[in-house]
Amino acid sequence: MSTNAAECDTAIKTCVVKTVKDISRRDCNVIVVGLPVPANGDDFGDDAASFTSFCESHLSVKPAVEAVKRLRQNAVSQKPPLLLVKLRSAQAAKDLRYAAKDLHRNADPAARRVYINRDLTREEAKLAYEERQKRRSRRPQDGNIPDTANPATVNHSDADNSDSDQVFH
Repeated sequence: MSTNAAECDTAIKTCVVKTVKDISRRDCNVIVVGLPVPANGDDFGDDAASFTSFCESHLSVKPAVEAVKRLRQNAVSQKPPLLLVKLRSAQAAKDLRYAAKDLHRNADPAARRVYINRDLTREEAKLAYEERQKRRSRRPQDGNIPDTANPATVNHSDADNSDSDQVFH
């Protein structure tokens, strides 16, 4: 093998190893959107305590938080910051995301505005965005999705009308 081919092979292997490490690191993280900011401070302890308190009062899962980092903080905007929450294991993050699906049925309106998502790479986020755009473009403009399981709502105008001359008693 030539030197250029060996260097290229090494570069590819290095890139793959970095990508795998990045993905496995991100598996232990969640992104929290919509969690209200504590009124008394801006540090990790306040964010971690706020997140833990939220989980204890609104979710069935009580995650062990290792670190919290604010990703978006806009002093002008009234939006809560995005929080990157690092948990002890990928399973803990998966369990938390699964339990968070029940938040949209919560009685507390503030809890219904909190979303807990995967920590995606730029490429994964871009692909997910494009998939959402495709899915939304396939929806009818009126926002109603036809119920194909209910025969009363299915349009039968194109169906074969060969049975129309049968008489039922």
